[in-house]
Amino acid sequence: MKNMLESIIGDLKMKIVVIIFVILSSVSHASVPAKEFKKRHLQVLQIRKEKIISNISTKLEIKESEVEKNLQFVLQDDILKIQGFLKGSKGVCRMKGTISLLETSVVGNCIDDSYKITIIWP
Repeated sequence: MKNMLESIIGDLKMKIVVIIFVILSSVSHASVPAKEFKKRHLQVLQIRKEKIISNISTKLEIKESEVEKNLQFVLQDDILKIQGFLKGSKGVCRMKGTISLLETSVVGNCIDDSYKITIIWP
């Protein structure tokens, strides 16, 4: 009787271990697509950030390193926010905008030495 009870308890323990393993496996597999999406999302934002830096550098005729140094890039709620001031061929510029997964919206308002205002869309 005791051996039979120990055998039943042993079987139950094994079944519980298998059930826990299956549950944990399915939970970890479910998070894989979410992690992959987040990784690719951040990669898209990085690619767009680099393109914006290049475009600003070209339009203002300044080095990309100056653009990176003088602009702030802050990731907030899956949106990369951009702001800062630059000096280039169009004068002194205030850059402001956002980069998200579906939209890039960055604008620069520039004022030159003769107080001419220029708007740039990098």
